[in-house]
Amino acid sequence: LATYCHDAKCGAFIPDILGGKCRKCRKRTCERCKAGFHIGEGGDCRELDLDTAEERAEVRRMEAMGVPVGGTAREGSKKESRSRVEREKEMCAFTRGLMKERGWKRCPRCKAGVEKVEGCSHMICVCGCEWCYRCWSVWGRASHRIGVGACAG
Repeated sequence: LATYCHDAKCGAFIPDILGGKCRKCRKRTCERCKAGFHIGEGGDCRELDLDTAEERAEVRRMEAMGVPVGGTAREGSKKESRSRVEREKEMCAFTRGLMKERGWKRCPRCKAGVEKVEGCSHMICVCGCEWCYRCWSVWGRASHRIGVGACAG
């Protein structure tokens, strides 16, 4: 199902690659139930019918990275639900392969994948963790200030 901004004043189409974030008004929309984005509220849309805790954690990491994981909140039959689970597993495997292929690193706190395109090595993850992309140390625990020396990375 296509995703459109939940804001009645906007309603713009949101491509899957944007992870629910509207380009027009910058608000986030839940890609599963199409309501306003609601991490931690209710749980209907966050808790997928996945087989293992590891798969659920991988989906959460993907969501933190902004990777769309699709599905709808209330799919009718067990067959549809199983099909959705298979799509989620395929997306997890695809994302892991992409991370390896492109050399992405993971946040030291939440393990979300991060791709550095340009700029300095000071990363600020969606979880709030600040860390160095070059040496993976949490920012402030190593010498990363200008003029104080370079990191070991």
